[in-house]
Amino acid sequence: MILACGGKGKRLKEDVDKAFVKVAQLPLFYYSYRVFEGQRNISKIIIVARKKYFSLVKRYIKDERVIIKEGGSQRKVSVYNGLVSLDKDIDYVIIHDGARPFVDARMVNRLMKLVVRFKAVIFGLRAKDALKIVRGGFVERTINRENLYIIQTPQAFERNLLLKAYHRFEELFVWDDAQLIEFMGKPVKVIDGSIFNIKITYPEDLLLAKAILKSISNRKQMTEREKYLSVF
Repeated sequence: MILACGGKGKRLKEDVDKAFVKVAQLPLFYYSYRVFEGQRNISKIIIVARKKYFSLVKRYIKDERVIIKEGGSQRKVSVYNGLVSLDKDIDYVIIHDGARPFVDARMVNRLMKLVVRFKAVIFGLRAKDALKIVRGGFVERTINRENLYIIQTPQAFERNLLLKAYHRFEELFVWDDAQLIEFMGKPVKVIDGSIFNIKITYPEDLLLAKAILKSISNRKQMTEREKYLSVF
């Protein structure tokens, strides 16, 4: 799998790249890493980051499956650098944003099962708000939201299929890796994502992340308490 941590995150207005911003004393990327680290079917974890953060990654991670690679000027370049670093006998690859700290094991397990069948699988949430195209501060038109989804990572692909797409469309700008598969005319399966699987982009997202972490902690405490009480 590839954990993309190369984004500078200028909109976040922090002094470090956004995957390395700390929430509850831990950098954002580490929350996602722990989920993928727990998946024994994942043979390699490529962390792509700017070279200045290599030592920080090594400070938190002692895992022989992890390889750290330098990112590029764009996310697409960074992911490709990670993709070509995978062993050739790896058939499938998962790509995840280091600034999405709340992916969970159930999502990853589902992704790993379905990618074998569909070759390209992504998470999405149905758009639930009114959507409008706005130019110069004024509404140009309203979009029918019926078939619109907000797309998340992780995304999973047959490795050779994604490599072919990268080589064929290397000059094109894309918003995510699935778009390369779309350009090839291949189907991309969309499955339900999670409202908690947020991407940290703006300063207020950090407040939301802290609230989610607190909720997770409270749920774990309640579960442990229930287990304790069930003994009596």
